[in-house]
Amino acid sequence: MKTSGSNFILCFLLSLYIGIHIFSCDPGKRLAVNGQKDYYLFSDCGNMSLRSHWSMQRLFVVFQLDGTFDVYPDSLKLGFYPDTLQTAGIDFYVNKGMVPGNEVIHVENGIVKMVHRGDFYAITKDRSTKRFFILPCNFIMCNGKPLITDTIIIN
Repeated sequence: MKTSGSNFILCFLLSLYIGIHIFSCDPGKRLAVNGQKDYYLFSDCGNMSLRSHWSMQRLFVVFQLDGTFDVYPDSLKLGFYPDTLQTAGIDFYVNKGMVPGNEVIHVENGIVKMVHRGDFYAITKDRSTKRFFILPCNFIMCNGKPLITDTIIIN
């Protein structure tokens, strides 16, 4: 039979464990896209909103597509400042399902998520000098025309 003292110690240790676990988690950081929380592009096919955040050494870029688009993951062009930021790989998801990076994806009113694995801890330490660029490319297409025609800056 346990005493009230041992119950107190168990409750205290459990509370301490939960507290350490919660505060040691990486909460992530919302990043600005062209200086805004959410960035919007409009086309004949529909609209796209873009937002980004950093968490667990990964950069998440979420494209909310309202309309009908074709996505070409292998056509994505990225840039970094400084050039020393490391890339470990990119995964693509459409509506929460992982998709290969070399296939054309037809998206109708869905979410395309790009998860970039790399050395992004530096981005949140000094936002003024670390940048991630999505360059003009044929990544998201509308009626045979690229949706991204200007450089998108994430910092």
